[in-house]
Amino acid sequence: MDISVIAPVYNVSQYLSEFITSVLSQSHSDFELILINDGSTDDSLQICNEFAQMDSRICVVTQENKGVSSARNKGLSVASGKWISFVDPDDKLHRDFLKRIIEIAEKSTAELIQTYCEQIDNFGNIIPYKPFYIGEKEICAADWLEKTAYYFVRNVSLPRTVLYKTSIIKKNNIWFNENYQICEDVDFVFKYAKCINKVFIDNSKFYYYRLRPRSLTKTQGINRSRFSAILYYRDAKIFFPENKSVLNGYLFGELKILEKFYLEEICLPKNMELQASRIKSVESFCVLVYGKEIYEQLSNNLLLTLRRLIKLIGIQIDWNDGIPVKQKLCFNLIKSFPLFLHRILARRIL
Repeated sequence: MDISVIAPVYNVSQYLSEFITSVLSQSHSDFELILINDGSTDDSLQICNEFAQMDSRICVVTQENKGVSSARNKGLSVASGKWISFVDPDDKLHRDFLKRIIEIAEKSTAELIQTYCEQIDNFGNIIPYKPFYIGEKEICAADWLEKTAYYFVRNVSLPRTVLYKTSIIKKNNIWFNENYQICEDVDFVFKYAKCINKVFIDNSKFYYYRLRPRSLTKTQGINRSRFSAILYYRDAKIFFPENKSVLNGYLFGELKILEKFYLEEICLPKNMELQASRIKSVESFCVLVYGKEIYEQLSNNLLLTLRRLIKLIGIQIDWNDGIPVKQKLCFNLIKSFPLFLHRILARRIL
């Protein structure tokens, strides 16, 4: 079998029939669709079972609610395809999606295939974004990982990871971190990319990614995709101490932690219980990545920390390298008014 398509299912009955139909309608037919019902309380399981009765390529597995990472791990444990594709059941696929990616896998030497997606809203309207890779290309996995991590730290839209080689996953014992309930695929793909040589970037947009107003990625206070990227830089800095891009990403990550801790997590939430939870989360991550000494600098002397980071990052960053306008504005505000910000924030914190 060519491809195992794995989809964690939790209370998505509104979108599920459309999603499953888009998979079963694929022009490439040599696949299995593994639906992991993660303790749904709506009629998602019933919909899965009804489709499974109509098509033998569908495998339905049910477990109590453990989260998307656990569900994907369960799917991995029963998958039999040569390749693995993780999809979300509130999205949908173009009929040539599987055909396209398996053709790429067969003609290239890449062990990871990425393609861009069309972002759509609940009404099917396309939401445009600017890709950061232009044209199809096969690139070194180490180079891809470095650039991808840098973009994740900066929160830039990335291609959709669509195809992994099953043998590499099993040989290297790669699993989803079940402590991650959002952006768990980022942690997974970073671990996977360290075990391969080549990545193929495809510019076709045959995956339709639905941007829901209340999606987990949008509603959580801590963006774990950014944190996974910063963890990558923490490790990479040890092995590549002279690499300017690695240092750049590491420093930029520290600034993003600072932004989270002071500008967003402390100043914006009005709910005190939520505020305390977010602060604790940022604190623990900061200590994990940067150590207790840097965390104490962040929490005890904002002004000096801002000035140090601004000086270092200002030297490192190539401002022509696709940095979003929002982040340029944020950086320049901090650069222009550190003392002003310090006084305001100190007043809010006290």
